Amino acid sequence: SWVGIWGYDWPDILGNEILKISKKFGVEGLQPDYRADKVYSHRFDNGLVHRLFPAEIVKSGYFPWKQNTVYSSKMIFELMKIYNTKKIIVHLNVIFDTITKSFLNKIETKRNPVFISTHGSAIIPQNRIFATKNFLKMMSHINSVNPIKRMLKKVDQISEMRNDHIEDLKRLYKGRILKMTMGVDFEFWRNDNKTTVRKKLGLRETTIFLCASNLIPRKQVDKVIQQFISLKDKYDFLLVIAGHGSEQYEKYLKELAKPLHNLKKIQFVGYKIGNELKDLYNAADLFISISKHEGASVAIMKAFACQTPVLSSNV
Repeated sequence: SWVGIWGYDWPDILGNEILKISKKFGVEGLQPDYRADKVYSHRFDNGLVHRLFPAEIVKSGYFPWKQNTVYSSKMIFELMKIYNTKKIIVHLNVIFDTITKSFLNKIETKRNPVFISTHGSAIIPQNRIFATKNFLKMMSHINSVNPIKRMLKKVDQISEMRNDHIEDLKRLYKGRILKMTMGVDFEFWRNDNKTTVRKKLGLRETTIFLCASNLIPRKQVDKVIQQFISLKDKYDFLLVIAGHGSEQYEKYLKELAKPLHNLKKIQFVGYKIGNELKDLYNAADLFISISKHEGASVAIMKAFACQTPVLSSNV
C-alpha cells in the first residue's frame, strides 16, 4: 500500500518523450526506494518500464569525510548486468552521488555509451575546498578530484544548465559537455483568473501562500511552517502545502503545523500534478521555495509562467 509507481518521476517523463520520437528504443527507469522490500516493476501502455529497487543507507565519500547516502546494491547489480549483456545507452541523473560513482567504478570494459545530465546543482569539488571551514571536508574535496577525473573518463557526454558549472566541469572532464536547460510548457503553465480558480478550489478569500515540492528535509518546508506559526496571531492567511514524502516526515510536518491547523490557516493537499497543480499556482498570492540548493527550480519556473510572485532562498 505504500510503494508506488505513478509515472511522473523524471525517468518516466524523459522516457515518454523518447518513445514519442522513436519506437526503435525501449526505455527502463531504475530507481532506489527506501520503501521497497523487493524489486517492484510496472510496464506502462506505451512500453515504458519503471522498476523500484530496495535501498539502503551507506557511508560514502572520500577520505577522511564520509556521510550517509542512498544506495541500492541490487540496482547496481542489475544495471551492470544489463550494461554488460545488452546494447543500451545509460542515462544518469547526477554526477557526484553514490549510485553514479559505484556504477562507473565497476565498468571494466567500455561496452555502451554513458550520458550524465545535471540540473544546475553540480557540486564541483575544486570550488568546495576553500568554501568550508571543516578541515575533514576540505581534505575530502581535495582527495576526490583525481578519482572523479578517472571515473568521468568512462562517460561519453555530460549536460549542464549553468555556464559557470560548464567551465568548472571542464577542469574535471575532457569529454563533450552540452548546455541543456530545464524548462516548462508555457502553453500549459499560464495565468488564470485568481477569483475564479479560488471558487473552483473552495478556498476562502485571504492571502494565500503556496509551497509545492517533495516533502523532504532539504526543501525546508518545516521552516516555512515555523515562520507562519510566528505570524498566526497577527495576520490572516492560508498556507497551502502540496507534495508528499515519507509517512514519518509528513507526520512530523502535520504535527508541527497543529497551531495553524487549529486556526484553519494551513492545508495539506497532497501530491498534485497537471490542472490541479496549475490551479493552486494561480490561486496563490505568493509561491515559496526555500530549498537548501535550488534557487530556480522547475517548480519556480511554473510559478513564473502563471505570473505568481516567488520567494526563493539565495542558493
